[in-house]
Amino acid sequence: MTYTDRPPGAKPPAGEASPSDGALRRVGALVTALFGVPWALTGATALSAPLPAVVASVAISVTCTIIALRTRPAARRRQLPHRWRARYRTIGVTQGVAITLVVAVAVALSAPGLIAPLVCLVVGLHFLPMARVVDQAEYRLTGAALLVIGLAGLAVLAATGPEAARAVTGIGAALTLWITSCIVACEAYGRRDGAPTTAPVSPSLDDGPSREGPGSLRRGRTHVFAPQRVDVMTTRTTTGSRRIWIGWAAAVGTLPYLVLKLIWLGGGSVGMVSPSAVEGATMVAGNAITVIADVLLVVVVVALTRPWGRRLPAWMLLLTGWAGTGLLVPIALTILPTVVITAVVGGSIGDGSMADWVGPLVYGSFAWQGGMLAIAFFLHARSRWLGAVRVPGLLAQARPLAVGGAVVTIGSAVVHSIAGVTTPLPHLPLAALGLVGTVGVLALAGGRPSRSAIVAGWVGSSAVCCSGLYATLLAVGVPGYPADPGVAGIAQLGGSVGGLLLAVAGLAALAPREGSLPFECRSA
Repeated sequence: MTYTDRPPGAKPPAGEASPSDGALRRVGALVTALFGVPWALTGATALSAPLPAVVASVAISVTCTIIALRTRPAARRRQLPHRWRARYRTIGVTQGVAITLVVAVAVALSAPGLIAPLVCLVVGLHFLPMARVVDQAEYRLTGAALLVIGLAGLAVLAATGPEAARAVTGIGAALTLWITSCIVACEAYGRRDGAPTTAPVSPSLDDGPSREGPGSLRRGRTHVFAPQRVDVMTTRTTTGSRRIWIGWAAAVGTLPYLVLKLIWLGGGSVGMVSPSAVEGATMVAGNAITVIADVLLVVVVVALTRPWGRRLPAWMLLLTGWAGTGLLVPIALTILPTVVITAVVGGSIGDGSMADWVGPLVYGSFAWQGGMLAIAFFLHARSRWLGAVRVPGLLAQARPLAVGGAVVTIGSAVVHSIAGVTTPLPHLPLAALGLVGTVGVLALAGGRPSRSAIVAGWVGSSAVCCSGLYATLLAVGVPGYPADPGVAGIAQLGGSVGGLLLAVAGLAALAPREGSLPFECRSA
């Protein structure tokens, strides 16, 4: 344990023991897990159907508590300030006094609607110095998220009323604390007590000829991946810290969307011009599915930015990352600009049942998630598979798949272009993405792997496949859903088939002859 801010030669105060990293992490995870319950109950009381929210909050809190108790993360050296325990108690007492004053002033002013947002602001402020005192950087992001939620609660209070403000603040704060609990409990840095830890670092991939000699990237030759060993303890503050911010940014950016969906699931009508729009089994099921999908996406992004994510099966990360890219990239390129422009000029979105700000919030959240997923997956893939994808793969198997996928995808792009004459969005962007993916995969199948080819094949194949599959499933499985007519429906179906063939071809092109690399490669 290292203490800082201590006069030279001074010893730790008597009775100030050096807690282990695991103990501090476990306490923090337990406290945030348990305090999520009162916040969730606060939000649930503002819903027309509070019982499901109450049951869900208790279940989530119990799950987070079990994770906190059973997880044994590896220790790291903590930089605790001098007399950190006294500072810890001072912050806690100050928070309690501030919350008491907030409640007293709100009651005196006969404005109980102010209590939840202002208390959320106080709790968020207390996390900022706490992060320094216990050397837990994640608490800074927790504090920032709670401050944003508190300000959002005040805005909703002024625009809508106390019930909606309490729902937004309570559910948002609960989700923030539960996410904090899981991330803090599951974080791992290396071996215990600062023991030297090593990890592989792949050589960089460039588009030009390699300077590594006979084993360099050449058509028909094999690149020998010899990972270097570096001290993880010395690199945590650089690469690790950047990735932590990416995971937290994904979680914080998803919170507004999750809060809105959970309010709708609880029977609230925030953002709805017509409250009946949130009723009905189809709407409830759709909201529930999207909430689960968003939570899973945040988990995937966090896994991609954490050391323990390297121990997850590669197929799981590849499949979820590819599907997430395919669903979110078209939204960021087509739907979000349309919604924002419509909201700015004052037009109505959809059937007019939602407020003007709902569309930009929902689709802006989707675009944000897509960006964070892309960054996290790029960093994870670069550190885990970069040296290995230099190997020319199963080209004999990849080439016929690539040709077949190219034929189907180009045909789908032509049909999309025909449909785009009358409805440019989303058909013209999907046609362009399909052609980009085709060019990228054909380059990979031709034995010319490069950053641009990999990115083009990844984004293009996932966009046309997942968008087409999503549209087809909605048309087939949702009664009354307005399916794409005739030509457009054929384009979506063809894109789903062609994109899948391109994806399989690209994967085969990057696999070494002795096995399917992305499914067998493991970090040392």
